[in-house]
Amino acid sequence: MSIQYLAKTINALLNKRSMVLAMKKLKGENRIERFRQVAERLASKIASYEGVCGIVFIGGLVRGFADRFSDLDITVFISKKDEGLKRRIRNVGLGEGKASGIDVDLEIHFIEDFKRWKLNEADRWEFSRAKIFFDPKGEVERMFREKLRVSESFWIKRIVVCGEYLKWYCCPPKEGARAIQS
Repeated sequence: MSIQYLAKTINALLNKRSMVLAMKKLKGENRIERFRQVAERLASKIASYEGVCGIVFIGGLVRGFADRFSDLDITVFISKKDEGLKRRIRNVGLGEGKASGIDVDLEIHFIEDFKRWKLNEADRWEFSRAKIFFDPKGEVERMFREKLRVSESFWIKRIVVCGEYLKWYCCPPKEGARAIQS
């Protein structure tokens, strides 16, 4: 069993458990089907614009839970810097939001800028779970595969840090005890 597989399994279990607990606390009605309908209709409209090279769903939409407090998170990638195109996309999003009664959160990125953007851990987590809706040339999938790749040392450090957190919360240190240095 590889260290990377073990780390991914631990992360998945921790994330799934915390997500289930959060959903139980909310006790809201899951409106995910309505959100998916609105997202697909909106993304289809946006995909028809020349210059759009990718559309990705993130957030609750891909996690499978959306309640009355949720918004619709969609990331759009464009192939050229075009403020007019960005404005048209935003307007479509605003119109769909008004018509559906769902808050639409559109992020629009010039794909070449996004390729150079260094993802922090929160972004890496979010985009690792993204669902690619529109990617006619496979450019977004290739970009994600490259940007989301992590080294084995990342997973080793992650396991050590998670182990330290578990040790801290499950077995508080005795006075004079020392932590593992990373």
